[in-house]
Amino acid sequence: MSHSLSRLAGLLVVSALAGCAATHPPQANFVRVVIVKYKEPFPDERKREFLSDIGTQLVLLPMVKGLHLGSPVPLSKREGVTMTIEDYDMAFVVLFVDDRGLQDFLDHPVTVAFNEKWTPFLDVRVMAFRP
Repeated sequence: MSHSLSRLAGLLVVSALAGCAATHPPQANFVRVVIVKYKEPFPDERKREFLSDIGTQLVLLPMVKGLHLGSPVPLSKREGVTMTIEDYDMAFVVLFVDDRGLQDFLDHPVTVAFNEKWTPFLDVRVMAFRP
C-alpha cells in the first residue's frame, strides 16, 4: 500500500471510531475499511449503480452492524495532511460484532455476487481492525 493510502487508511480509522463509537458502542468490535479507486472508464452512471448496490445490498446483510461511505474531502495543511484527494475515489467502513461476522459477510452469496460484479472495475485496498 502506498504511503498516501496508508495515511488515508489511518485517517479513516480515526474517523470511523469517532463517528461510529457513539452509534454502535457494544456491537461494533470489528471494523473493515475499504478504499476504492475506480478504473477508467468509470462513468457517472456506473458510480451511481455501484453506490446503490452498496446501499441496497451490503448494508442489509444481518451481520453488518453499520456501514458508512463517502468520497474524498479536501483537507487543509493545518491538519497535517500532505496527500491529495486523487489517491482514492471513495471509501467505506463496515462494522461487525466480531471477526466471525466479517467472515460470514465475505462468504455470503450477496457479497460474493457484489465482488464478482464490481472487482473488474475497481482497485481496492482493505484493512481491518479491532477498536
